[in-house]
Amino acid sequence: MIIFSALLIVLSFSAQAKTVLEPSRFKELLEAQSLVQKNIGTTEQAAQALEVNGMQLFAPKIEASAGIERFSIGPYSNRTQPYNKVEGRLNLYNGNQDFNEYKVRRNNAAIAKEERSLHEVELLVKLHEFYLNALGDIASIKILTEAQQINEKNLKLANRRLKAGLVTSTDLLDFNFYNLKLEEQVLNRKIDLSQNESQIRSLLSLEPDEELIFKGELSTFTKPISQNGEGRSQKILELQEEKYAALVGQKNSWWQPKLDFIASHAQLTQREEEYIFAKDRRETILAVEVRFEFDFAQSPWKEQQAQAFEKVASTAHYRQQVIQLENATKHNQKAQALIDEQVEKVIAHQEVAEKHYRQTLDEYARGVKNAPDVLAAGERVVDSKLEMIEILKRKHMTKIEALRLAAY
Repeated sequence: MIIFSALLIVLSFSAQAKTVLEPSRFKELLEAQSLVQKNIGTTEQAAQALEVNGMQLFAPKIEASAGIERFSIGPYSNRTQPYNKVEGRLNLYNGNQDFNEYKVRRNNAAIAKEERSLHEVELLVKLHEFYLNALGDIASIKILTEAQQINEKNLKLANRRLKAGLVTSTDLLDFNFYNLKLEEQVLNRKIDLSQNESQIRSLLSLEPDEELIFKGELSTFTKPISQNGEGRSQKILELQEEKYAALVGQKNSWWQPKLDFIASHAQLTQREEEYIFAKDRRETILAVEVRFEFDFAQSPWKEQQAQAFEKVASTAHYRQQVIQLENATKHNQKAQALIDEQVEKVIAHQEVAEKHYRQTLDEYARGVKNAPDVLAAGERVVDSKLEMIEILKRKHMTKIEALRLAAY
């Protein structure tokens, strides 16, 4: 029984982990596994942790202290007496400093939330990009492998013709050379596939040896449904403007008075009150305090000016971003229409190339064409298929980009 259990443990550790990749699960995978996304979420939580609600602005500040002191004063020498004090301070008016601070923190939390959503969109777009590239690599390897198989058949045909004295040995060299060229292209595509798989593992925080299983094909890919809302750049722009207005408001109200209600109770020592009995040295205070603070060393006017400049710069940055998004959206819409037209052209090109290849191969069998003609015709077919893969990738990425732009 112990041996059997140990065997199960060994098998469980030796089994390679697998992750199934399909677009419908990308959001789930990122939320469950990606350390990049968790880091973004933590940044938002940090901003939310600093947020305060409106009622906290009027929460009292309570300070308590207690101790024992030994002193000598006047007729009293080497006296040791305890003391304590409890004081509560309630802000009634603070020149809108607290309220503006509340708005700054609230807007920081809201901005962090919007930026987190935008980062999630960016991660989804990157994951789709690497996924589509990998699908393209897999499809290209399949096309090139099929081309190798066809070339092997043509090589056998050339061998038969050589034995019959219909062609020279250069035909065999041509087909062998083309086979080496196809092998090189397959290796290049495998390198690209490995690179895209590595990018996906990094994005999902997977181990380097985890197996990736790709579900779907380029020809059947459908764009995912957006689940991240729209117009977030405009929202961030509005929140930034509100935030900087609050910051400027804080700087502008430096000269305004601060009004506090104070309640305190204290047990004093004879160092502060000469009464002999401790009960006579108890003090209770209810007061309203008005304070003016003028700290010219901080140059409040310069701080106001700097804050105003920062507001202008931030607003300009986000407005420029909105303009760029509008232009990118229009380009994306035009690109989708042009790519659809391009797909039709490549399909027609592929049909002509395949027809031309069949006729060339037939004429080669009859001795009308030679090996270079067959190879040239075959390369046109392969090139048209590979071109279709690139166009399909571009088509799908254009649709994904449209979702990204909509989220912004």
